[in-house]
Amino acid sequence: MEKKEKIIYGSGRFGSSLLLDLVSFLTFYLYFEIFNLAPILSGIATGLGKFTIAFSGFFFGYISDKTNTKFGRRKPYILIGAPALAISFILLFIPHIFGLNLIKILGISIGNEIRLFIYLLIFVCTFNFFYGFLLSPYQAWMRELTLESERIEVSAYQNFFNVLAVGVSAIFAFSFPEALTGEGMSILPIIVIIFGLIEICGYVTPLIKLKEDLSVKIERNLIEGLKVTWRNKNFMTWQLAQGCFAIVFTIVINSALGFMENVLLFGMIQYIIAALILFIAVIILWTIWGYLSKKKSKHYALQSALIIFTIFIPFSLVIGIVKIEILGFIYIGLIAAGISSWYLFPYVVMADFAEEDELITGDLHKAGLYWGVKELYLNIFQAPAMILSGLIFGLLPYLPITFTESNRITWIIILGIQDLPGSNQIIVWLGLLLGKFPFSFDPIPKLVSSGYLWFGPITVIFMVLGLLVFRNVKIDFNLEERRKEINE
Repeated sequence: MEKKEKIIYGSGRFGSSLLLDLVSFLTFYLYFEIFNLAPILSGIATGLGKFTIAFSGFFFGYISDKTNTKFGRRKPYILIGAPALAISFILLFIPHIFGLNLIKILGISIGNEIRLFIYLLIFVCTFNFFYGFLLSPYQAWMRELTLESERIEVSAYQNFFNVLAVGVSAIFAFSFPEALTGEGMSILPIIVIIFGLIEICGYVTPLIKLKEDLSVKIERNLIEGLKVTWRNKNFMTWQLAQGCFAIVFTIVINSALGFMENVLLFGMIQYIIAALILFIAVIILWTIWGYLSKKKSKHYALQSALIIFTIFIPFSLVIGIVKIEILGFIYIGLIAAGISSWYLFPYVVMADFAEEDELITGDLHKAGLYWGVKELYLNIFQAPAMILSGLIFGLLPYLPITFTESNRITWIIILGIQDLPGSNQIIVWLGLLLGKFPFSFDPIPKLVSSGYLWFGPITVIFMVLGLLVFRNVKIDFNLEERRKEINE
């Protein structure tokens, strides 16, 4: 594979990674904190979305192995999936355009919560369906385009574009509470349309420039395909470990924005600094983990990153109590250690698992099968993690935090009501109605879940379980030597 082709393949991931990162960062926060959907309903909807991608990622990874068209084995899924993913992404972020609004002030609801829940459920499931439809065949393509010796380099290009996506999405997501609440809500539809177009354009060059071998035809029974992976005990142990880590990272990502907004009390400047810290830390740490994986092993590098993450993640409780800004920035940088490893290693490991099986059995083109099964189990773990996020924020006690004027402007834009009462009028009305707050209480207090303090200690449980399982996983394969033995 030529260097130019490696870069082209890697570049395709920028747009879809950008959309996925934005959905991961913002969906739970947007519907819970901005549109005021109950956290348990947000968790249920996004959890069902993960079950959707579990199905589509597995099914279309498997089906793409068997697909034979004049365009290739994987390209039809990219051609259909890229625009469909963009459209579902855009619709997911703009329920207020269709009059689906919900405002909740100190327990008083205005709007139809069930309609908003159904809207979220439909489009978060649609987005996840097409993400699996697109990405499982695309990632399986790596096995057919590259040799094992090329995959670290190809994965590095993928991760370069992934980190660009992380940087853009982090800056956008971290600035969301300040820039895109209040009057900024009016430009949100334009921004998500631009992101959707970027994703579509990103797959055009790989579709045109990259060629695959169309001579090999694959016939595989679905159940037999599953049995292939079930018999690979090392692979299944890896899936269990990865599933435990997936629960943790899902909860952490759902908590990130709310933690910075409601606990660290970040403003626009602090959000931008936090995004830059995350971006720079991930780039530096990828270099370190890549060096360690070559010098020691992939297992050693990944385990080191995850142990660092496990040590520091429970400090969300301490940092939330002391509220020292510099500690918040240090905490974000340390958490990036685990996040960086989560994004770096799975692509390489999955391609290696597939090729090892192919070399042992002589049965070619299992990359789609393995990637699809990985998506199946990974998202089965992520689904309850989304629901658990809803329970953490919905059931733990709420704390009174200052409520800003920008939220009132956000409601005006969402509802289209220009004469919404001022903060003093609102609190007087609520005080009369509820008899709980003094009339002179200004600004309005916002009730914030203590889940933003406890998410760190809670997730440590799953990290420890994952690390115990991961000790028994082999992710370093000497495939070059095995290939030479077979050829001899």
